[in-house]
Amino acid sequence: MDLVQRGAFKSFKKKPKKFANKFSYWNGSLRRDRNNVSKLFKIYTRNKNNTSVDVVQTSGCAYRKARAEYKKLLLYTKRKAWEVYCTNYNERFGSLFKLIFHKSGGGNAIGVNPNNDPNNNINDKITYIMNNFFPGQALGEELLYSPSISSIDPLILEDLELVFGGLKGGKAPGLDRIDYRMWRAVFNIDKNFILDFLNLVFKFNYFPQCLKNTRIFFLLKDGKDPGLCSSYRPVCLFPTLGKIVERLFLLKFNRWLDQNNIIHAKQYGFTEGKSCDLAISEILETIKTRIPNQHLALVSLDIKSAFDNMNWPVLFNLFDIHGLPAFFRNFIYYYLDNRHVFYINEVFKTSRQCFRGCSQGSVIAPVLWNFYINSILNLNNDEIYIQAFADDLALIIGGRTATELESNTNIALAKVSSSLGSLKLKLSIQKCQAVVYRSISSRKFSKRNSTVLNRKPTFKINNISIKVTDSLKILGIIIDNKLTWTAHINSLHDRTLFLTSNFNRVIKSDWSVNKNLIKAWYSTTIEKALLYGASVWGGALTKVQIDRLHSIQRIFLLKFTRGYRTTSTNVLNVLSGIPLFI
Repeated sequence: MDLVQRGAFKSFKKKPKKFANKFSYWNGSLRRDRNNVSKLFKIYTRNKNNTSVDVVQTSGCAYRKARAEYKKLLLYTKRKAWEVYCTNYNERFGSLFKLIFHKSGGGNAIGVNPNNDPNNNINDKITYIMNNFFPGQALGEELLYSPSISSIDPLILEDLELVFGGLKGGKAPGLDRIDYRMWRAVFNIDKNFILDFLNLVFKFNYFPQCLKNTRIFFLLKDGKDPGLCSSYRPVCLFPTLGKIVERLFLLKFNRWLDQNNIIHAKQYGFTEGKSCDLAISEILETIKTRIPNQHLALVSLDIKSAFDNMNWPVLFNLFDIHGLPAFFRNFIYYYLDNRHVFYINEVFKTSRQCFRGCSQGSVIAPVLWNFYINSILNLNNDEIYIQAFADDLALIIGGRTATELESNTNIALAKVSSSLGSLKLKLSIQKCQAVVYRSISSRKFSKRNSTVLNRKPTFKINNISIKVTDSLKILGIIIDNKLTWTAHINSLHDRTLFLTSNFNRVIKSDWSVNKNLIKAWYSTTIEKALLYGASVWGGALTKVQIDRLHSIQRIFLLKFTRGYRTTSTNVLNVLSGIPLFI
């Protein structure tokens, strides 16, 4: 206890005595004018009831004149105060950045309304959404496993140095409200004590009960209806010491998975050395390789509430199939069993026990998910290409004729749906989409050398048709049925217009925020948004599309330099010091 106390005092972060630079426009002159307007309004109101018409008109004119002057002064004072605040602002990513780019966060408000009752309070809403995500144990979710202690190679100091060296302060803590900084300080004070403690945990193959209970938050997904429970993402905050234990366990677990080549090569999510760009590139290469002689269907599959519905008994059956050593099974069993989540706010506290799922916010949950979904990727063969990025599945099927393509795709979809069913998972059929590509060899038989089939094939999952479109979004990149990237460039244009409009409040014709700050915000928001996935689509653009990208950038450059709209884009690039995108 003394060691933890010393570490707490050593990691205690003192805040500098600095007053926050807050925006304010109110002053004594406005207060006096407001009081004068209120006084004239009262005189005017009193005269309307008891005085002659001339007196009423005179007092009314005096009141309206004072009110107009007050409104004019108020508007001028607001604008001038905002100008002074912006021109003197010097924080790179402070309150002003959050304000203009809407990154201040909307709090943790819950918008669900059980039974559409207007009298529901926050307790009713939280109880309703907690019951939705944690409904209790269902039939077939009983985890029947009897752990027996198994040996494992002890941790060494280098393992702890690797984990503690990678910890970052400022992360949200769990129920214990202890930051990583404190545990790093404790480790630096007495490394052998921490090593002995963690080796004791591993010796008994046990994950302590107090370290697996979590605090939960419900985050609203972008663009979703706040009245639906499915629109929220449950994020769990684990105690920081528990996450350190998870990281150390993950070192050994990943080593075993790599040695036995368990995780499929087509899993691109939560995998070291792989990325979204690499996943999209692999899809495009597969299409380009097969499209000369085959019609192709690219299907995007969405698993319904994937992370929340991982079945624990099925997971342990997979452990048996792959021969997972007893130490890993025991540790994961104690990690999952009898775990509770707590929702806590200023006036209300409630908890639920978990019987399924892998917590979003956990360290080892992503690896468990990759292990769990791995059997789906084993369906890959010469005819079926399946790729996963966490819970997002992409499927490519071919056929020499349109009829054969339709038949092969429906057979493949049935296999995937059946395999997911064996994992107690379901597809969200309404969110599944497909794009069809016509083979190059068959285009010469078309009168117009068309790149699309004369009739769109019908793809079904459980006898329900899925939508066949001209383009679909995979991992944030829009792929169309002609591989031209036109749809993606158009979406970038719309998004950039919205992001650029945020600068209107801080860039005016006669003043602006510091130019270095504007450049930093530009590179952080607009440039990163536009160049996402550029390694995939950047080398295949036409001159028209490149000019389109330059026109997107030009909108911001004109604001930044305050130049004439007839100024050349290349000149704007030189004057601003901001290079071309492509």
